[in-house]
Amino acid sequence: MSIWTNSAMALACAGLAACATMEMGTQPRSVVVQGGDIEVTAPAGYCANPQASTDGAGSAVVLMGRCSATSSATPALITASVGATGSGAALDAGPVALTSFFTSDQGRGMLASTGNAEDAVVTSSETEDAAVLLRIKDANIGEYWRAILALKGRLVMLSATGAESVVLPPEQGRALLSKSMAVLRSANPDKTAPAAGLTGLFAASKTPAAPTIVVMAPPEGSLRPKPRVPSSK
Repeated sequence: MSIWTNSAMALACAGLAACATMEMGTQPRSVVVQGGDIEVTAPAGYCANPQASTDGAGSAVVLMGRCSATSSATPALITASVGATGSGAALDAGPVALTSFFTSDQGRGMLASTGNAEDAVVTSSETEDAAVLLRIKDANIGEYWRAILALKGRLVMLSATGAESVVLPPEQGRALLSKSMAVLRSANPDKTAPAAGLTGLFAASKTPAAPTIVVMAPPEGSLRPKPRVPSSK
């Protein structure tokens, strides 16, 4: 059984968009995508930007940032990538299979802002409420966290980074992902049983999986992150 089907590659490639603005102005707190199946809701202090987001056949990417420059919320760019119906089964492959994929040249190439495997590495991982969280070191963006979870049977990837010249410390990004996951789950009650056995991507397994990886081309209009100019501070 394949880990990645339909829009999975698009989700990995579209997980960041550091060139987007952080302040979303009068944008809404949430947007509905994929024919009304998923409601992407931002955590308190953040708004979604429908104009900078995409919603196509089998996948959607929603960008979220601070609602205003005067907000007390941490300056950050939150990206939610939603996969096709049934794509959430990717988590059923378990931590060993996911580790093998995201630490492979192919997986690191999908995570990298440049698309080059040598520019990204997964340095650690955690699990939280059946979600897998990866700490990624990117040559252009720096270190950040990405969460992989399932909502209503769909694969969802969340990332929290700085934008433009603003750096978001990984620890703050990790905390922001927890808040984002909680809000998303509240807005999208999922009756599907969570995947079992997620004890950390780098945990040993008595029966390592050897799945076939099938990677499809990203849909037209998907977003790949542009390198952020490092802050001089």
